Amino acid sequence: MDQTQLQEKIALYYQKLPEETKVLFAGMSWLETIKEIDTKYSLNDEQIKSLGTETTLLLLGIIDPNDYEQTLREEVKLEEGKTDDIIKEVNEKIVKDIAPLIYKSYTDNIAEFEKEAYAKNFEERFDKLPNEVKDAIAFSNWKEKLYTIANKYNLAVDKMGQLEDITANVFLGIIRADQYESEVTSKIEIQKEKIKEFVAEINESIFVNIKEAMKNSAEVGPSDENVPLPPYKVITSLSDNKAGDKLPITKETESEVPLPPKTEIKGASLKEITQESLQDNLDKLSTKSEADLYKEHGIEIISNNYTPEVENMAPIEIPKEKSMEVAPKKEGALIGNIVADKLFNTTVSQTTATDYSIPKMTPKPDPFMKAQGEASSNPHDPYHETI
Repeated sequence: MDQTQLQEKIALYYQKLPEETKVLFAGMSWLETIKEIDTKYSLNDEQIKSLGTETTLLLLGIIDPNDYEQTLREEVKLEEGKTDDIIKEVNEKIVKDIAPLIYKSYTDNIAEFEKEAYAKNFEERFDKLPNEVKDAIAFSNWKEKLYTIANKYNLAVDKMGQLEDITANVFLGIIRADQYESEVTSKIEIQKEKIKEFVAEINESIFVNIKEAMKNSAEVGPSDENVPLPPYKVITSLSDNKAGDKLPITKETESEVPLPPKTEIKGASLKEITQESLQDNLDKLSTKSEADLYKEHGIEIISNNYTPEVENMAPIEIPKEKSMEVAPKKEGALIGNIVADKLFNTTVSQTTATDYSIPKMTPKPDPFMKAQGEASSNPHDPYHETI
């Protein structure tokens, strides 16, 4: 243990000492005794350091008195029994008057250390329990009650730890409740005539209270107070309500959501009303002209009075047949549906007469023809022509 760790432990455990031990430790008279022993036995630096450190830990109740003696024998190592003489002298001059207080400080410190170490373990083991069970155990103060009962029956520190393990295993379901007494009897050293009284006191102080807490928690169930019924107060800003406050319900600030007005249908049925509305829409459409309908959809109609000018075009006479006659269109009438005209009316494209003639073509002589009118002995093969 280095000097920094030693100073931290001295500051921590000094506050836990009984007043009488504090006075002795702070008076530093014991350090003068250590210096006298050093001079008397001619100890080297390492031996002086070991003697001073172990004596400090002993007075603070950090180490067991038996461990103190064993450590000095291993680290000081003087010949011919001089180490035992040093131990005897320390006991006579320093430890003798406060030995009971030193032992009590040690047992208290060990118990506290074991509690802290076990508490960490305990919380990890209890994480898987239902919340109701964990809450009942947490609020029962069972550890304090258990240690109070253990001190009443003069249990040793190590036996207190075993008793806590047995009790925790009952909570976890590892040990059945009817096995608790037999487990305590086999592991805890206590008089047989007092064992039943001991177990009964633990049962009344711890187990019964936890069972009642769990039962009450199950009967109460979730509260409905946290869910207020409408109408609710309207909060216009964050300053209107503090965090965590319940929203007050007042008639002055009630906000109602307007509902759509109810409509009643009297007389005619819904089917008749629907048919009448549909007929009205059809009548409105029938009164509109075809041009108006096209304009509503963004289509501009061009009049068919427009006639393109064609220069030097000879009139074309086309023989008319009954099937080729096109119904005359009234002047000023609008062009109808183009698709309908294509499907139901006959259309004729205009033709133009020109004086264009095809130029004369001179045929290419056939190399396979021997003479005019005489066929070649070899048939014409376009893929094997002579070059």
